[in-house]
Amino acid sequence: MPLGAPVRSCYEAGRDGFWLHWWLLAHEVENVVVDSSSIEVNRRARRAKTDRLDVSKLLALRLRWHGGERKVWSVVHVPSPEAEAHRQATREIATVREDRKCVRNRIQALLATQGIRLELDATFLAHLATAQTGDGRVLPTAFHRRLEREWAHLEAIDARMTALAAARDAAIETGTDRVAAIARQLCTMRGVAETSAAVFSAELFGTRTFQNGRQLGAVMGLVPVPYRSDQRVRDQGISRAGRAELRRIADTMPSGMPKHAAMTSAMSDSSTVIGRPCSSLPSTGSWVRSDSPRLPVTTVGVSVLVTVEPPSTENELS
Repeated sequence: MPLGAPVRSCYEAGRDGFWLHWWLLAHEVENVVVDSSSIEVNRRARRAKTDRLDVSKLLALRLRWHGGERKVWSVVHVPSPEAEAHRQATREIATVREDRKCVRNRIQALLATQGIRLELDATFLAHLATAQTGDGRVLPTAFHRRLEREWAHLEAIDARMTALAAARDAAIETGTDRVAAIARQLCTMRGVAETSAAVFSAELFGTRTFQNGRQLGAVMGLVPVPYRSDQRVRDQGISRAGRAELRRIADTMPSGMPKHAAMTSAMSDSSTVIGRPCSSLPSTGSWVRSDSPRLPVTTVGVSVLVTVEPPSTENELS
């Protein structure tokens, strides 16, 4: 094989992330990261599975994909190292929020085993010192000490959450990168504050681009999954792929925001978004710049935002 021969590879997306993909690209290896759930397999209940067979299967599928058969599997969109770094702040906040919920539930469960009900507020330790079990006994020392440690853990988590939220808000207010700029634009919309703006910017508009509404819906897991086989027709709902936090935030946005409006990632640093519905768009409503050309949008079942660039002098839109 000549020294200049192209080298192509692939691997399944997993917990190792994308560092290997970046390393391969740096060494001039044409690599693709594949969604493991999209790889076709034998549907028999008992099938042979070994590393050798898996490699042979991946090699065969890689050859088919390179030959132009693009639907043979799903290739993962690999973010840049910078985009992956920008997402860590919002993801850490989500992780700390889940940790806080677990600790609070654990404290409440421990209290419930002794028939005690206490509010988890600033007076918790004072009330815990005089708490009695449901049958009138003094709370055992082992329970008391464990609850004190759990409460200290919860206070540390709350302090960490406060610091992370303050850092996020400061980054949105003073940041100069694209993620911060788009988050500031989103904050100008009615019903969108720093929490939602930071997530949408870091996960969607600040780090990737979308060609149409269906691509956005697929990333958020909002595309339909029909089932039509022979005479059986049923609706399987939405795909629920991607990050559940994006769907949760979109679903909990206030009713003041228009539902079922499409998004586009044509946001740039010069764009300014204001909360004004565009009357010439479909009745579902969309939020655009006051000086933006009014273009039709595609409904994808997610309530967020439409922005477009102002027309240039060379390509004026009527």
